[in-house]
Amino acid sequence: MEETVFSKTAGVLELDEETIKKAWDHLRVLNISPDDPEVVIMLNNFRTEQLYLN
Repeated sequence: MEETVFSKTAGVLELDEETIKKAWDHLRVLNISPDDPEVVIMLNNFRTEQLYLN
């Protein structure tokens, strides 16, 4: 599997599978490349939401 900004950031942030799936679906809907630097901000927002809800 090719390493992307998305996969590297998801690993560093230790996101759970459900959060990764939601973030990936969001990425696809917005037609954002998994290597776009904006992905880091998006994943951090999903992580913040995950922490807040748990």
